[in-house]
Amino acid sequence: MAEIEHCLAQGYREIKFIDDTLAADYDRAMLLAQTIRKRGLDFTWFASACANQVDEPLLRAFKEAGCWAILIGAESGVQKNLNTLRKGITLAQVRRAVRAAKRAGLTVFTPFLFGIPGETFAEGLKTIEFACELDPDVANFHALTPFPGTELYDNLHRYGTVSANLEDYTYQGAAFTPHTMTREEICELRQIAFRRFYSRPRFLVRRLLALRTLDDARAAMIGLRSLVWLWLSRRLFGQRQRSAPRPTGPGIPAPRSARPAE
Repeated sequence: MAEIEHCLAQGYREIKFIDDTLAADYDRAMLLAQTIRKRGLDFTWFASACANQVDEPLLRAFKEAGCWAILIGAESGVQKNLNTLRKGITLAQVRRAVRAAKRAGLTVFTPFLFGIPGETFAEGLKTIEFACELDPDVANFHALTPFPGTELYDNLHRYGTVSANLEDYTYQGAAFTPHTMTREEICELRQIAFRRFYSRPRFLVRRLLALRTLDDARAAMIGLRSLVWLWLSRRLFGQRQRSAPRPTGPGIPAPRSARPAE
């Protein structure tokens, strides 16, 4: 609480808790939300949490304390691949967490990964189906990246191959390729995923109905341009041309009362 109040005293009006263990201690997380509300602290916040650590009462407490969105790491629509990542969660827990967050009135973000060791192209397609089934407000589809100090990085040859190009070492670049897939397939899965998820009529209608301000309309237009580019480009991901525009995500909603502090 002292850190939060220090940030507010510095003039910040939004705080992002980018911490997968924020709700690891359930009682502490509940007390945090209750204390923020009790003290009447005026700021919005964004949380991240593991699917097996949250339920509707906690998420409602977050909402009542000013939380506007939560990121729930879904990662894959195939249980085998979640086990490979040692996520310690099940697909059923992800479904419950996303449903609970929606009922609590939170904007839901869910990231997914392609290129998990042992993952096949067909399993990647199942992950895309799972993302559409969950129907979060925002979904991102990344390539698994072997950062130094991780199990994957320390055992690269056991799990797959790695790019020699340092520009690939981002969530977008597909630096790592498992033995069961090609780099081209990972890039193709990402493009298929963004196309299918953000082209759904249900998503588009929801975004249209959510427009309230001129800023909302501008964000929607940027998202629409990205969506058109996704369909017009045959191989948008995996290209290294600096001039090629990158999609920013069709209409990611902004917080109601403040923009994230830089």
